[in-house]
Amino acid sequence: MIDKTLSIKDASAALLNDELTDITVDIAEESLDAFLDSDSILGKLPVVKLVIGTYKTIVNVKDRFELKKFCVFLQQFQNGQVDEGELEKRRKAYENNEKWFYKEVENILIYLSRHENAVKAKLLAEIYIDYINKVVTLEQYEEYVIIIDRIFIND
Repeated sequence: MIDKTLSIKDASAALLNDELTDITVDIAEESLDAFLDSDSILGKLPVVKLVIGTYKTIVNVKDRFELKKFCVFLQQFQNGQVDEGELEKRRKAYENNEKWFYKEVENILIYLSRHENAVKAKLLAEIYIDYINKVVTLEQYEEYVIIIDRIFIND
């Protein structure tokens, strides 16, 4: 089984990787069947197989949606115009394991996990780009992130 856990360090590396410009959300849409494991003896019992399959499907769908939102965020971020000096500052912070940068990425991951759709991931990427480019202050960025979290996209 593939470890689908997305660590803050992995997310930070992905955010700073210039080679991810062609990333697609197809990663999050692979067949669920690839992750179901019914090889165990208990897994062969019909009732247990149904319970295990249902649980794994629910967890898998949730994990895939989380990954999809992160991929959408990365796509939008990579397609944006980001100040190279500020990006380099974050690369150095990543290399030096500076807490402020990991906290920044952790905050992004927390809000992405709260979003009920991928459209908000795009909006979050746009406001993060504005923050990096110093178009908005930290205080404004935090306010906008909360607004994005609370808005209804259909409104």
